[in-house]
Amino acid sequence: MTGKNRSRPLVWYLAAGYLLPAGIEAYLLHYTTELRNQGFDTRIVVFQPLPEVEHRFLKALRDRGIPILSLYHACRWHVRLTLALTLVPWSVSRGLSRTQKSGWLDLRTHLRKKYAVARLRKLLKQDRPDVVHVKGRIIVEAFAALPVERTLYQHTLMGTVDPSWTPPEVKDFRSFLNRIARIFVQGSSIAETMTREFGIERPIEVIPTMVPDECGEPSDNSDSRGGDVPQFGIVCRFTEQKGIRYILDALVAFRERHGVARFLFAGMGPLEDYIREFASGHGLEHVIVRGVEDPVAVLRELDVFVHPGLDDAMPVSIVEALMCGVPCIASTVGATPELVRGGIEGYLIPPADSNAILQAMEKCAAWSTEERREFRRRARGRYVDVCLPSTVGKTVARYYREIMAGSASLNHSPGDQDDG
Repeated sequence: MTGKNRSRPLVWYLAAGYLLPAGIEAYLLHYTTELRNQGFDTRIVVFQPLPEVEHRFLKALRDRGIPILSLYHACRWHVRLTLALTLVPWSVSRGLSRTQKSGWLDLRTHLRKKYAVARLRKLLKQDRPDVVHVKGRIIVEAFAALPVERTLYQHTLMGTVDPSWTPPEVKDFRSFLNRIARIFVQGSSIAETMTREFGIERPIEVIPTMVPDECGEPSDNSDSRGGDVPQFGIVCRFTEQKGIRYILDALVAFRERHGVARFLFAGMGPLEDYIREFASGHGLEHVIVRGVEDPVAVLRELDVFVHPGLDDAMPVSIVEALMCGVPCIASTVGATPELVRGGIEGYLIPPADSNAILQAMEKCAAWSTEERREFRRRARGRYVDVCLPSTVGKTVARYYREIMAGSASLNHSPGDQDDG
């Protein structure tokens, strides 16, 4: 239904893609689910095509009846037809040269953006969403299509300018943020960085990461291994951003000092082969690498969660660890220090510092059974206090309703700005 025919307000979640079982995908699943509980209808719209193999977050969307649309996929035939008509004169008598192939790729990118934005405008007129919630970086060409008085932007990383952005893109992004209804991020430190780096001239709200309680009250396995070395681990996408190489260096040093280093790498990503080869080459016999379908089941195996990220806001996986009562070693990036407090729910370390990881692991290994239980109890308590969807969702729902009220006070129809 559209416009006045709806019984519940509609929120669009607009993002670059829904490609991986990773952070942004988890955010979108959790938000679309919880905000339905708060009285809204929800829909996800992304630019990139959806993956051919359905990952667990896509399956969850389907099972919950939450619609998701890829703009690039929706306009693919328009792009292909235009490319065919443009390139037939080039390719009838010869193959494309390297320069022509580069030009073809540039043209395809241009056409995908052009037709995707046109489809976006059409869908905005059709659906007339009451709120458009932009999650993370999207193409700047889309900014002009969005109804600024009904648009909210949520930043996903540390608030710094991505080096891949050109100065004109940064300028357009700054203008967009200074015109829309609201901006929010996961922590006050990110808000301060974003204000400084992008030149934001209006308040930025702070809302912590939302993660549903899939654990319930966690069981206490703090004495399950007696005096053995703790089981450390991480659940993540294996990329440089997660500080994987620093973990491995710390494990070598830990093994040399204590005889054994127990660590579980759960996930997938481009560094998977590197992790396996490093562990094998350095005699890390108790380092395990495996995929993950159920993060909670993996987290229940851990005594300590280690996440020395180099560039993160408030990672979902850290919140999931706290949810399961697992203390965390985490780096002081983004809003992580506003979630994990040093010496309370775990230990904070500087990023890109394998020695700091080592020292924090040694502190954990020295815990008594009672200390381990206390850290677990406080970890679970922090999740309950800060990241429960029902709590976070009420705040977000209030923002949505304030945006809707502000938009209604303007004397134009909901679709007036959809034409840019």
